[in-house]
Amino acid sequence: MGLRVNTNIASLNAQRNLEGITARLNTNYRRLSTGLRITTAADDAAGLAISERLRAQIRSIQQAKRNANDGISLVQTTEGALNEVSSIMIRMRELAIQANNGSVSSSDRKTLNEEFSALISEVDRIAKSTRFNQISLLDGSATNLQFQVGFGTTGGVDTILVSLSPALSTSLGLNGLSINSSGSPSASIAAIDTAIDTISS
Repeated sequence: MGLRVNTNIASLNAQRNLEGITARLNTNYRRLSTGLRITTAADDAAGLAISERLRAQIRSIQQAKRNANDGISLVQTTEGALNEVSSIMIRMRELAIQANNGSVSSSDRKTLNEEFSALISEVDRIAKSTRFNQISLLDGSATNLQFQVGFGTTGGVDTILVSLSPALSTSLGLNGLSINSSGSPSASIAAIDTAIDTISS
């Protein structure tokens, strides 16, 4: 008895076509679910490489924008503190001029000096407590802060350097100033003017 092999060519063609349609359908489902035209290198190898590079640049630019906003916030925090220190020094100068008056009694001068000394302490308090994201800004511990604001590596273009100077009374030349005795207010006025120039620059 002979062996007979029957083939159903139409059925085999239908099965092959069904497998092809199913594969394309799965690819379309994957694209629809991700929203991407290229989901694997098999879809378009060159297109995927370009897409990934562009996606990396976009993500880098978004982070650089966040870095720039953080830098702006840090500078605004520092500026607010320095404005307050400047206002305090203007008041100190006013007190020194008031004390540098022959008609002021020693008791009044002592009272003026108490406020003057308290203002020096307030300058130190502001300098020590001004922080941004746990970074002390005006106590001398942070001097140069760099911010990546571009997606490249070119210094001065993709990065910004913020230089901070300490605003402690010792750094500004205010430590030890007094307006309690005659003659001392004049020296204090000169020192305060120098400190105001330092803060303003």
